[in-house]
Amino acid sequence: MWRVRSGQELLHRCWGHECVLYNNLSGSTHLLDPATIDLLACLAEQAMSPAALVDEGYAEAGDIGALLRDLELLHLIEPLPC
Repeated sequence: MWRVRSGQELLHRCWGHECVLYNNLSGSTHLLDPATIDLLACLAEQAMSPAALVDEGYAEAGDIGALLRDLELLHLIEPLPC
């Protein structure tokens, strides 16, 4: 299960097919696509498993693992503690 990092505000602006997201926890900005912003908004509402994110249409099965790892490396999401 994954969730948006605690305290992350998801401050962003989108123009067409590009979005800029400000990470209020690290001070970094990231260039993302609108689909990734939608995935982050979903994870901000509730923690979800990779399979549930694929079922909801936020990513394809072959891409979800890499996408979640990339977002974790950007310190935007985190796995739920066991």
